[in-house]
This record gives sequence, C-alpha cells and structure tokens, in this order.
Amino acid sequence: MEEIKHKIGENIRYFRKLKGIAQEQLAYTSDLHPTYISQIERGKKACSIKTLSKIAFALNIPTEKILSNIDTIVKMSQKVKNDTILRKIQLLLNKRSIGEKKACINLIRNFLKNVDTNLKKK
Repeated sequence: MEEIKHKIGENIRYFRKLKGIAQEQLAYTSDLHPTYISQIERGKKACSIKTLSKIAFALNIPTEKILSNIDTIVKMSQKVKNDTILRKIQLLLNKRSIGEKKACINLIRNFLKNVDTNLKKK
C-alpha cells in the first residue's frame, strides 16, 4: 500500500501549499515534529487516523479531503497486481502445446470448483 501513503502525502502537501503554510508551521500547529510531516508528505511514513485528524484540523479542512482519491489508487493498484499475475500465467503457458494449455485450463477449473465447494461447506 505504498501508493496510498504517497497519495495521502501528496494531498497533505497540496493543501498545505494551497494554504501557504510551511512544513514547520504545520508541524507546530498539529503538534507533530517537522521531520515527521516531511516524511508523511514524501510517503516515507504512514500515519494514524488521529494524526490525519490533527493535520486536517491544522489545515482547517475536513479529514476526508486528505483521503480524497484514495479509492482510485487502491483500485489501480489491484488492477496492476491482477495484470501482473495474468502476465505470469501467460508467460508460463506461452511455450506449451495446445493440449497442455487445455489441460491447465481443466486443472484450474477443477481446482476452483473444489475451492468453491469447500467455501460453501463452511
């Protein structure tokens, strides 16, 4: 979830600069260390909801604004992971015969059928 830390940091930096506030001033107003503010803005450190609330209060904005567009980042990240997995499967199957590819599809189909059956039993 590195992408989320970076997006939150970008949002904090954006609103801080929009308000014309220096990192040191934001740190003082939110009762946080300036280095910590810098690390958050650069996506190097994650922060708690309590810390986000302090920063939002110091910036005089709703906490939700700092969290804006996070859902888009999460969806994009998941899509990249899915695409990577599919690409790995494709690379494994590239040099296989049609018969081997069909056998793999049947194996996957049967495996997933067993997974679904076991989930229904629980």
